[in-house]
Amino acid sequence: MSRWRPEERWLRLAVGTGGEASAPRWQAALAQFEAWLEDAPPLGRLSVLIPSEFVRYLVVPWQPQLQRADDHAAFVNHCFEQIHGAAATAWSCRAADPLYGKPALACAVDSAMLAQLSEAATARGRRMAHLQPALVQAWNASRAELPAGRLWFALVEDGWATLMRVDDGSPCHLRSQRCTASALPHWLERETRASGLEGTDAPLYVAGAPAGFAPIGATFLPYAAPEAARAAARQPD
Repeated sequence: MSRWRPEERWLRLAVGTGGEASAPRWQAALAQFEAWLEDAPPLGRLSVLIPSEFVRYLVVPWQPQLQRADDHAAFVNHCFEQIHGAAATAWSCRAADPLYGKPALACAVDSAMLAQLSEAATARGRRMAHLQPALVQAWNASRAELPAGRLWFALVEDGWATLMRVDDGSPCHLRSQRCTASALPHWLERETRASGLEGTDAPLYVAGAPAGFAPIGATFLPYAAPEAARAAARQPD
């Protein structure tokens, strides 16, 4: 580790951890994150990968009349509110910089979740470098490996899958839902038919796939998700 550039460590929040029925699902993940921080050395920078279970994704259309950054941000917020209603006002919504004339990938995360993650890290002497949704991180890590043209990009997580159709490097269609790895090939077939495409028209590239997952015709990308922040079982004092 350089003395001038502190080491950066990526950590993935745990999912499927239960918790009180009245609390947001991410509260249990936050508690495990805090428990992990208690045992981790307070050195270096920490970047947190947010599982897609805690993220909403959209593909937002190109808007040539939006020249200012705040106008574009307001439009992204509007897109999420159009679909999710008033709940979206409590989310932090962001969009990637689009290619000229192309749609862009956008994501939304509960603002309270982001604030509490940052507060938990700061309180325990950790510097938070990044808070990034899983699909954004996987897409950035994998896109250089993808060919030009039309294709499907799938991210498979713990009990969750996100499927994005890409045209010449730009996202144009996206679905994200609870889905087992074994069900993903059938889901892809349905999405392909719904888009009016043949399987050979848009090949499938998969990131984050578990062992034993092998849909016919899929190409696997060299992507490895960071470890999860899971609290170790503690013995009674």
